Amino acid sequence: MERPGASRTLIGCHALLAVCCLLPGASGDGCSLELRRLRRYQPLLLAWSGPEEGGRRLAVRRPSAPGEVRYSEGERALLACPGEGNCLLPAGGRWLEAVCRAGRLEPGPGDHSCRLPPAGSIIHADTPCADAADETARDEHTRVQIVFQFGEHRVSLVDVCFNTRTQSALYSKYEIAKEIDRRRIPENVTDVHWWEGTGLYSYDVAGAYSNQEKTLGGILGDEELARTYLSGVLPLSDQERVVDENSLRETCSDSAKNRSECYLVEGHLAGELDFVYLAQQFATLYYVNSAPQWRSIKGRNWERIGEAVRHYASSRRVDLEVYAGTHGVASLRGKRLYIHRPDDEHEKTPVPQWLWKLVVDRSGNCGVVFLVLNNPYMTSEQAARARLNCSSAGDSVPFMGEARWSRVGEGYSHTCAVRDFLRHVQVLPLVGAAGLGTLSFPADYSPPS
Repeated sequence: MERPGASRTLIGCHALLAVCCLLPGASGDGCSLELRRLRRYQPLLLAWSGPEEGGRRLAVRRPSAPGEVRYSEGERALLACPGEGNCLLPAGGRWLEAVCRAGRLEPGPGDHSCRLPPAGSIIHADTPCADAADETARDEHTRVQIVFQFGEHRVSLVDVCFNTRTQSALYSKYEIAKEIDRRRIPENVTDVHWWEGTGLYSYDVAGAYSNQEKTLGGILGDEELARTYLSGVLPLSDQERVVDENSLRETCSDSAKNRSECYLVEGHLAGELDFVYLAQQFATLYYVNSAPQWRSIKGRNWERIGEAVRHYASSRRVDLEVYAGTHGVASLRGKRLYIHRPDDEHEKTPVPQWLWKLVVDRSGNCGVVFLVLNNPYMTSEQAARARLNCSSAGDSVPFMGEARWSRVGEGYSHTCAVRDFLRHVQVLPLVGAAGLGTLSFPADYSPPS
């Protein structure tokens, strides 16, 4: 199903697939396309794979190097603007291809962009995605895919294991390409937002995030108390037991925007910057690929871990198999937190206690799990006690010894060996986990602040 609002049309604009924007390359060396030259709504670069008769399928065209796609002499280039009513501008044609000839992609050159933000689709696989102790629980865990749909052709992006009862993601599975480099969304792209899809949620998710003060007030039994927490200021009754209140105040205060950062936001599981093309980044913005996160944590240690994983893929030149998910339910004053709670019996979408990212390097037969505590209002002692009982990666991830990873307001963090972690999070069917070694980072590496 397409995203809401995708039905807008433009007269003369019928294409789902169109031609690549075309940059000259040196004759005899093939042709090159710099991703930074693609305009505002960057199209998705695709390629055919498999035999021409009976087995061809569409796949994302991988960069040849960070930030660049090269085409050999005679190779065809293809761009796509996925989503109903979308098309490539200025071409607007249904099916156009460019061919690399004598160092130039033809037809071309020209500047091309999509008319609308490229849109992914949600596919309900209706198959179980996780193991569970009983059959009822297994039936609640269903597989949902974020894909690009082009007629009969489908390009997969993210596989999500979704709990239909709690209406929450257990984990997202995806790949980080070795060409990821350090991606950034262009500054002029500001009019994109989160999408629900249909058939997954029984409530207005965007409205629930906007209404979180009232929801938290209902959970705590005191809306004024909820307002105090969401302002980043501890209630007086809590201050005497919290050692690092000043650190919390600093963490929750965003002086540039003059507001608190201790409130709940939509937090990516499969991160938008974990993908090369802008169309892929847009497609991560489905609520099914998210979990409620405290803003101060999402923008600090959870984001830093994402940066570290991308650095590993890029610097080692390896593709990574990644699972990002949730574990447990966070609480305040002994009350479990949910983003939607119409009454005591129908809570939906819990605020997770832990966010985790399991990273596997199949080429090196190694992996590691990063965990981030998703509660800025715990004391340091409480956070340390909440750690999962597992073997740490220790010296293999030296940057985790830095003080910032122990700051509760920024997301208290630690690592786990993959095999130990899977004893706690048993819904994850990871192949070959028993034989994985520990993924390691250089001693001089540290994620940017």
